[in-house]
Amino acid sequence: MAGLAAAVAIHTGLQEPAANAAVAAPSAQGTDVSNLTSVSSWANVKAAGITFTGVMAFDGASVNNPSYNAQVTGALAQNLFVMPYVVADPLKIGGAAQFAKAWPVIDGVTSAPYAGGGQYLPVALDMEAQPQVTPDACYGLSKASMVAWIQAFLNAAQQQTSVTPIVYSNPNWWQACTGGSTAFGGYPLWIADYGVRAPAIPVGWSGYTFWQNSGNATLNGIAGAGQADLDQLGGDLITVKSGTSGSFQVRTLSSLAGQPVTYSAASTLPNGVSMSASGKLSWTSAAPAGALAVKCLDVVGGSTANGAKLQLYTCNSADLGQVWQAGTDSQLVNVKSKKCLDVPVARAGNGTRAVIEPCANSATQPNEHWLRPAAPLVSGTPGKCAAVSGAAAVLAGCANTTAQHWQAQPDGTARAAGKCLASGTTAGSAVSVAACSGAASTKWQLVSKNPVAVQVSSGGLCVTVPSSGMRLIMEPCVNNATDTWQLR
Repeated sequence: MAGLAAAVAIHTGLQEPAANAAVAAPSAQGTDVSNLTSVSSWANVKAAGITFTGVMAFDGASVNNPSYNAQVTGALAQNLFVMPYVVADPLKIGGAAQFAKAWPVIDGVTSAPYAGGGQYLPVALDMEAQPQVTPDACYGLSKASMVAWIQAFLNAAQQQTSVTPIVYSNPNWWQACTGGSTAFGGYPLWIADYGVRAPAIPVGWSGYTFWQNSGNATLNGIAGAGQADLDQLGGDLITVKSGTSGSFQVRTLSSLAGQPVTYSAASTLPNGVSMSASGKLSWTSAAPAGALAVKCLDVVGGSTANGAKLQLYTCNSADLGQVWQAGTDSQLVNVKSKKCLDVPVARAGNGTRAVIEPCANSATQPNEHWLRPAAPLVSGTPGKCAAVSGAAAVLAGCANTTAQHWQAQPDGTARAAGKCLASGTTAGSAVSVAACSGAASTKWQLVSKNPVAVQVSSGGLCVTVPSSGMRLIMEPCVNNATDTWQLR
């Protein structure tokens, strides 16, 4: 939300106080296993630094994991936390019915029935494509039906276990098959995203609880090279703005398992920051002298109706009506309504209030185009920005220079230092800067990846950080840190 608040501040004259960020504690490492995994030694798995494991209990309408009992008891014997998971198959069975089929397996471990307060983590629902079951990644369900299926499973799991279940998925499947549903932000997220410095988080979640970051690792104790999955416990990124107060609940494997946990700070906390014994981190920070209150762009009354008016309102990170994404043709898309920021009259005067309307293309709805001030185009590579260097577009250390001040124009160009970003035509070709002539090679599409991040794409290729050297290149879009950018 910090990026949006800054944009609003620029256009209203409000001053955006400086922000400080903090991240949750170092991550615990884990793995996950299934009926296809051969575990040779849980003791060796633990010795490799693993502290938790997912264990597949059930798949679809009728497939249980014959190794489930042995895998669970072996992991528990090494004091690992165990997360039972169920692989969804909406093609064959309803959500609640699938949980009912899986529960006898989950709860049927000899001498270790499922219960909170011990070594068991919440039950996880695995939502992903299964090409061996059906070529349709979404199992023939509409987005609305898929959302309803997921909710039915989660409701059944929570009712049975009295613990909030976990949702496992990957960014591409979630967007394609749920339409990027924001209905599940209250459930812990187990995100699968490989080969990236940080996973892409679907809108609706502020961060991940678990991240599956590899599907072909080699792990001592699991038979076969490249046969192990790797996971880690994560946390939300906390942005603390001066002049605000707030709190954050620290998560650990023990707390997720329902064990009684007490917390204390390892060192003296800064002024205005405190931690309770229950792990609630709270802060209050003073606004700098002369700073005005920061407000967010908000739809009046939380409406999603066409023509609903906008206002500046107290920022609320839980209100998706205040979250906006970069759309095509310089649009701003409201996450809650999926509608665009719009000027309701062709010739607006001072005091005209903006509204939300269905998003349209540039030919029919030019009053949905918004021009933000020039800003750095920040790479997913820490501390690096896109810059003009002669006729080349390069990766450089971020600095407040004209060569790094980019502006996305309504005509599809991205401009800096009086020149336009120009694409190559093939994978691996160099990105350059050229005169703004209207050529097709200078027309780009901003593809929104989360509330503030975009991919800069042309012809199915994205501006990408090279594996070596500093000149930017064109590569197939893969949605990771090398081809995701932020206009700040």
